[in-house]
Amino acid sequence: DKDAPKAFVYLRLAALTGSDDALTAIKSYLSSDNQGRQRVALTALGGWPDDRAFDLVIEALRSADLSAKFRKEAFNSALELLKSNKKRSVEKNEELWTEVAKMAKTRAEKIKFMRVLTANRGDWVLDILDYFENDSDDEVSFEAEKQKEKL
Repeated sequence: DKDAPKAFVYLRLAALTGSDDALTAIKSYLSSDNQGRQRVALTALGGWPDDRAFDLVIEALRSADLSAKFRKEAFNSALELLKSNKKRSVEKNEELWTEVAKMAKTRAEKIKFMRVLTANRGDWVLDILDYFENDSDDEVSFEAEKQKEKL
């Protein structure tokens, strides 16, 4: 798609505004049959200024037919959204981080998630690390222990 670079710039800038028009454009790109447009939309969601776009990212992560490349974009956008909104209540923060923790599938996703997670403070962070500490993958469990020690 020769217009992909322009679309990428447009959607990234539009996402930063958090406007209804930007949300409509992103939804349109996500529902497109064009994989380039879908990828651009998933990436743009990571720059959204509030949690209104969070459901779109979660929906993308839940999609059974999401390719590995697109899943990576969606997961990275989820992490960016989680990191960026510091005005959330503690309860909402815990809820969203817990939801994404349960969606981490691969070793790389789980480890990346934990490393980003520990920038937060609170008992709920330890609860999520406990969840990963019980993972069947020894490297994930070890990373959870390591991150707990840092806290």
